[in-house]
Amino acid sequence: MIKEFLKKNQKKYDQTIEQYFPKKITKSFLEKNFGPGDYDLGAINKCLTTPIWNYFEQGGKRLRPALFTLVLGCYKDPEPFIQYSIIAELIHNGSLVVDDIEDNSDTRRGHPCMHKKFGLDVAINAGNAMYLLPYFILDKASEHLKSEIYHLINKTLFMLHMGQATDIHWHNNPQPLQEEKYLQMCRMKTGMLTGFSCRMAGLVGEIKDLDALENFGRAIGIAFQIKDDILNIEGGDKWGKDFGDDINEGKMTLLVIHTLDTAPKKDTKRLTEILNLHTNDKKLINEAIDIIKKHGAIDYAKKKAEKIITQSWKDVEPILPECKNKKILKELVDFLVDREF
Repeated sequence: MIKEFLKKNQKKYDQTIEQYFPKKITKSFLEKNFGPGDYDLGAINKCLTTPIWNYFEQGGKRLRPALFTLVLGCYKDPEPFIQYSIIAELIHNGSLVVDDIEDNSDTRRGHPCMHKKFGLDVAINAGNAMYLLPYFILDKASEHLKSEIYHLINKTLFMLHMGQATDIHWHNNPQPLQEEKYLQMCRMKTGMLTGFSCRMAGLVGEIKDLDALENFGRAIGIAFQIKDDILNIEGGDKWGKDFGDDINEGKMTLLVIHTLDTAPKKDTKRLTEILNLHTNDKKLINEAIDIIKKHGAIDYAKKKAEKIITQSWKDVEPILPECKNKKILKELVDFLVDREF
C-alpha cells in the first residue's frame, strides 16, 4: 500500500511545487511576484528553471511530503494544507545538489548529477535557490504559523549544514569514532528534514505533541541514512547512485565505524588506508567492502536501523489516532529499512 501511496502522491506534490515555481517562468509570473523589470526570461529558464525541474523529474521518493501528509492526516484532512508538504522537499533537493558538488559525485537517481549535466556554476545557484523557495509558500500563512515555520526552517537549515560540516571533516580525516557521534551527525544531516516534516504537520494541525512528532521524524531520518549507507555497498539494479562512492569519499559510515571498532588491527589499518586514498579504483573499493562485510558490519547496521525504527514507532504510536493514514504511516516506517533503493 505504501508504494502505491508514494506513487499516487508524487504527481500531486510536483504539481504543488509547480504552482510556486513553474516549469517555464513567464514575464507575468516575475512581475506578479517581484515587480516590473527587464527580465531575461531565456537566461532564467535555461540556467534555473530547466535544471531544477530536470532534477525533480528524475525521481525521488518524496518521503518528506509523504510524512507531512500522513502525520497531519491522522488528525485532519491534509488537502487544504498541501502547500506546506513541499517545503522540506525543496530544501532536501537543494541540499542534494550541493552535497553532490561537495562529494564530486557523478550520478544521482540513476542520472548525471546537476553539476555534471549543467555545470558547477548553474548547480550551485540552483541549489541555493531551492533553499529560498519555501519562504514564498508562507506568504499567505497566518502571522503566528508563519513565524513558527520561519524559525523551524532556519533552525533546520543551520543544523543541516552543521551535520554536513561534520561529515565533510570526517571523510577528509578518517578516524575511529564513537557510534553516538555518527548518530548525532545523522540527526543533523538527514534527521532534521524528516523531523521538520513531522513537526510542521503538528504545527499546521495544531497538535500538542510537537516534540514527540519531531523526534519520531528524526529517528526515521537516522534509520534512512543507515539504510543508504548499506545500499551504497550492496545496492542492486535499483540503486541510483554510484556504487561504493562512500568508500571513494572516505566516509565514516556506521559500517566503517563498526568495522574499525571490532576488526583486528591488520584490517582496520588497511581499511583506513583505502579510505584515505579517496580512490576510484574498483579493486580497492571492493577490497574495502570485503573487509566491512567480513566483520559483520552490514548485519549490525541493519539491526541498528531496525531497532531505531521500532523504538521510534513505539514512542509515537500512542499519540496517533487510529485511522487509515496511521496504518500507511507504519508501512512507510517499515519500508524505509526494507527498501532496495
